[in-house]
Amino acid sequence: MTYQLYKPLRNHLRSYSTLQSLAVIRAYIQNLQFDEPFPTDIEVNPVFLRADNANKGVYEWELELLIREVIINCEEVGKYDMRNYTHFASAVNKLKQLENSIGASPAYREIFKENVLQELFRISHRQFHWQQKPNTDDLIRYYKIFGRTDLDAIVESELGMNARQLYTLGLVLTGAYSDKFGIRYPIRIEMEGILTQAQSDEFIRRFSIGITELKEKMERAQSYDQDFAYTMNPLLLTPLVWVILDGVKTLIAPVPTYILKRFTEGIYYEICNAEGFSAAFGSSFQEYVGDVLKATTGNTDVHISPEQNYRVGKNVKHSVDWIMEDATATIFIECKTKRVRYAGKLALSDTASIDEDLKKMADFIVQVYKTLTDALQGSYAHWQPSERPIYPMVVLLEEWYLFGDRVIAIIDRFVKDKLNEENLDLGMVDEYPYSICSVKDLEYTAAVLAKVGIQSYMETKNNDEYRNWSHGSYTNSNYFKEASARPDLFPDTAQALGIND
Repeated sequence: MTYQLYKPLRNHLRSYSTLQSLAVIRAYIQNLQFDEPFPTDIEVNPVFLRADNANKGVYEWELELLIREVIINCEEVGKYDMRNYTHFASAVNKLKQLENSIGASPAYREIFKENVLQELFRISHRQFHWQQKPNTDDLIRYYKIFGRTDLDAIVESELGMNARQLYTLGLVLTGAYSDKFGIRYPIRIEMEGILTQAQSDEFIRRFSIGITELKEKMERAQSYDQDFAYTMNPLLLTPLVWVILDGVKTLIAPVPTYILKRFTEGIYYEICNAEGFSAAFGSSFQEYVGDVLKATTGNTDVHISPEQNYRVGKNVKHSVDWIMEDATATIFIECKTKRVRYAGKLALSDTASIDEDLKKMADFIVQVYKTLTDALQGSYAHWQPSERPIYPMVVLLEEWYLFGDRVIAIIDRFVKDKLNEENLDLGMVDEYPYSICSVKDLEYTAAVLAKVGIQSYMETKNNDEYRNWSHGSYTNSNYFKEASARPDLFPDTAQALGIND
């Protein structure tokens, strides 16, 4: 794409007011995400209100992109008003026209032809996370991970508050911004015995930015080619924005969901360079997966075994992280916190990043096959082989969106290359078919496994029809009733945090 394609959108948005537009777009996102009613001063097309989310004509990922363009291009005062539905629709359509123009450009088509997988991968990372609204499970998951003793100490050292205080603040602000576009300065949040004003001030300082600085960062990150819709949005890092609204210094949250992301999964970026973080993070996630397995399989015939050391000759090794077993089959579970690098989600022309990430995934899978080989030879003291089928599984903290025949075929190839390099039997892939599962999916899948039996679930999951599906999609399609009947996993944690769906 050239800058010429971008100019119609830029020129059109210059006729809108920045803050007025941000308030309207925020209202649409809140309605799409949480079904929150629109403010009475916003005119909304009745067709939009009647339609389901798939047919409303605008999606959250388009609106978050429009927010970026509004901040870059709109003026303080404009002649068009997005509270008028026609003006709102006009801005959205200009954005859609630009994206369509990019897709139709010869340069894009040439790169797309060579990099179809990369395009599918980045579309998934742009769109799919919006299709599941944040819920109690997400909040509790990250609280339990970051709140474990070793990791909590790092959180407190780096942020000046522990995980409980961090969540208290995050939830207070999230609740406030679900009702309000902005909060006037000074912002007072203090709870005796729980939270100090200094900690509140530090939270806001760390996660806020002035709108002028934000605009400058967005302009520097802007791309005028096939990556236009995929460049890193600085608003993700600083979801709170300082503005002057009605003459008063005010803190706004253009995308309230970003606040939730920032104090849950996003805290990783605040503490990941701290001494001891990697070991504490991996250990905490592994323990959390065990908590999920135990909570979902309690009072059933499923047996859960944790990691143990074992010896092969003079070498002491670590077993697989968790073994989940019933009378029908066994799952060898390895837990990984590795995230997809942002370059892999972004540049259409950058195939190296996604290849390296998929090779790393193959390494994780082969790691399970290596320890499985030892286990099958009787090296595990806490588990012995039987005639029951065995299914290796890699459980990820972050959703990689590794589904579809193209992606799985590439991982298969990398796995076999790695098995060959390690002098392991290539036939293991067929005899012991692996799968990849996000922990978000596992929180429901494990409950289904306990209810219907491991072999019944896994045998069908690994046939030609479903092997390329995510565990979440497969579970929802085939075991929706069983998954829906799963009780809340950690009600005591939810009660302690004062959260509910």
